[in-house]
Amino acid sequence: MQKFFIVLIFLVFIGCSPSSDQMQDKKESERADSIALKLNSKELKNINDLLRNQPSNPDLYYQRGVIYRKLGLWKESENDLKRAIKLDSTKVEYFMELSDMYFASNQSRKSKETLESVTKKFPNHAPAYLKLGELYFIVRQYKEASDMVNAAIRLEPDNADAYFLRGNIFREAGDTSRSISSFQTATELNPENTDAWYDLGLMYYHKKNPLSLEIFRKCLNMKKSVRNLYAFGSALQRFQKYDDALKIFDTILKIQPREPAALFNKGAILADVKNRYDEAAAIFETIISFDSTNVRARLARAWCMENLGKKKSAIEEYKKVLKIEPNQPKAVEALNRLQ
Repeated sequence: MQKFFIVLIFLVFIGCSPSSDQMQDKKESERADSIALKLNSKELKNINDLLRNQPSNPDLYYQRGVIYRKLGLWKESENDLKRAIKLDSTKVEYFMELSDMYFASNQSRKSKETLESVTKKFPNHAPAYLKLGELYFIVRQYKEASDMVNAAIRLEPDNADAYFLRGNIFREAGDTSRSISSFQTATELNPENTDAWYDLGLMYYHKKNPLSLEIFRKCLNMKKSVRNLYAFGSALQRFQKYDDALKIFDTILKIQPREPAALFNKGAILADVKNRYDEAAAIFETIISFDSTNVRARLARAWCMENLGKKKSAIEEYKKVLKIEPNQPKAVEALNRLQ
């Protein structure tokens, strides 16, 4: 009889003890409160308060997981997103956010695995195929990337982002015609996509097609950035509109005085077209002052020295090039000619 009561008391004690899940939930709640307090985040505090009253609400865990991801709190984000999925595995956005979190935290394998699970569980969700295509594109698996993008397009024929990615895949694979066609479709489906217009302009630029001028002008009208200014200036330079190109490069240099590409192109026009070797040499010297290993700038400065009749300075510059890049063909040829 005594043993019975001992067992009974033991069972009652066990029954009154908090479960391991409850203990875990309490720890997570305390951790969440600590983070909200440390970061002074009203948003986190509000969600924590809501979760205390609604501990089985998957959307609250999802929302908090998103906040944690933006804060770079990867483990906390992962825990909340997995909890959201456990509570409701029918929400594709929970899986997609988990994949984004893995990618943001440099866990690309887990990101890929999560997306693959989405394509099986939600086979009609085009964004999952598109993100898989992006992952394959990053690691240069162009065949696999193309397959994923085509799957996304079959589900969403008007998906401009899919055509934009397909244009990049074709470009990297060396298929210029289909790359141009894809970028063109992307701009037709989304005329506000400046990146698609920019890449389309690049394709025409490398084909030496003057259409690139109009496309880069359009990009610049849509968004005045150093990237778009430089692209337009380079196109003007390529098609021998040198004075207009110089104005564009000067505009860039007012924004970023040490922008090396704009400096170099300006110097090249002054030297090769205007024969203003002194000014050009000074520009190349500026580039060298903050990038002493810039071989292009040193070769260009040496060339200016030659044209200014400063043979000794030119020889010294060519020798400096060879210290940076031994057997550099232009420097070797110049030294053979000058010495």
